[in-house]
Amino acid sequence: MKLWKKVAFIGLLLIVIAVLCGVEIMRKAQPTLRENPAKPLYTIGERDTYSPALAEGKKVVKFGPMFFGLYPGGLAFAAPHEARAYLTDNNWDPQRWSVYRLSGDFERDSENGHVSRALLVLEEIN
Repeated sequence: MKLWKKVAFIGLLLIVIAVLCGVEIMRKAQPTLRENPAKPLYTIGERDTYSPALAEGKKVVKFGPMFFGLYPGGLAFAAPHEARAYLTDNNWDPQRWSVYRLSGDFERDSENGHVSRALLVLEEIN
């Protein structure tokens, strides 16, 4: 195969991959907002990213599974103390990481310890 055909094929392949990733992100990025969840859902997030954005009134989204299962979704916990225990047990720096409440319900929006759909980050739990 001539060089230009190889380059064209690789270029086309990269475009297809980029389009598929873009479609996947668009499809998965719309967050679910549950009114009065029976069992609130909590996660861990990077304090320097999440807290300032929340203080500025920006929408912060915690994603569920993406990229055809390569990213399993953010960590999911049924209670703040479970998330804090995870931080401690795994030696995560509490100055860098914090616990946040999400817009979902633990039983409906988590699976195997991960967030199962995009959810809004609502507040930091101190």
